[in-house]
Amino acid sequence: MDIQWKPKAWLAILLGLFFQPFVFLYVNQFKYFIRYFIGALIIAAVDVFLHSNYFPFKSGNMAWLQNIYLSWLFIVICPIHGFMIARRYDITQPRRWYARWWIVLASYALMMLPLIVLRGFFFEPFSIPASSMKPTLAPGNHVLVSKYGFGNYRYLGFQLAKSTPSVTPARGDILVFQYPANPTIDYVKRVIGLPGDRIIYRDKTIFVQKACNVSREACAGLDSQYDLIDKILLPELSTETQAVYQESLDDIRYQVLLLRHQKELVDRYYVQENTLRDEWLVPAGQYFVLGDNRDNSLDSRYFGFIPQDLIIGKVIYIW
Repeated sequence: MDIQWKPKAWLAILLGLFFQPFVFLYVNQFKYFIRYFIGALIIAAVDVFLHSNYFPFKSGNMAWLQNIYLSWLFIVICPIHGFMIARRYDITQPRRWYARWWIVLASYALMMLPLIVLRGFFFEPFSIPASSMKPTLAPGNHVLVSKYGFGNYRYLGFQLAKSTPSVTPARGDILVFQYPANPTIDYVKRVIGLPGDRIIYRDKTIFVQKACNVSREACAGLDSQYDLIDKILLPELSTETQAVYQESLDDIRYQVLLLRHQKELVDRYYVQENTLRDEWLVPAGQYFVLGDNRDNSLDSRYFGFIPQDLIIGKVIYIW
């Protein structure tokens, strides 16, 4: 063990800024590392709670607090405390094996690697920033997404790997996917149409002709070949301005929100060749998705279909 050693104050500041509790390994204070690490986990859990559906300042003058996280305090406290320890360091104390900058980096990497693998390839939480999936998902909700088998493995915007998908979505699934017009943005919508389906959205009602592979003339019109997606009004959840319905799609039941006085923006719909403006034939390897907040959702009606290779995963849990 080295005894005449003193940590560099400037390095303590840098490590405290970027690796927070791990700076206390470098300054030879394992007890502080444990305390700060446990404190960081607790504060992270508090942040999740405060920014969930129970956040007390969701609107009004205090709404900006939703963008503030208590965890940010560690970015200030850890480098200051690490700097103070380095400046007042007692050089007579033995230098432990972990009091080296490269040990700090290696320890941080070892901690992060399982997290990256878990979140990149298996399960990842996402927060809901917008209202396009109300009433199923509201701003501030969080979802857990199952990613394994979809072949599009990403972490914090970085592409980790791509592979041939072994899992395909089902009608009614809620998917997280990369927005086709800007793949750096993640969207969440519900699958309505599978490859080969013909979808009609008319008078705020969905008609699905499953895997229609015959001629357009044979598929045209709203006849017996189409399944009408039933929707039942829920008066107890509806108001004068908006109506909440329960839809049923392949035995999956969910709620959708419609604005009573909002007209369909048919002139803005995505136009597919050889189909009507409110009609779409889903190509092979692609999917048709809608938001549950039908009159306030940017979805396949406007930007077209979702290719399989842009799908990140399926929502399996909501809180």
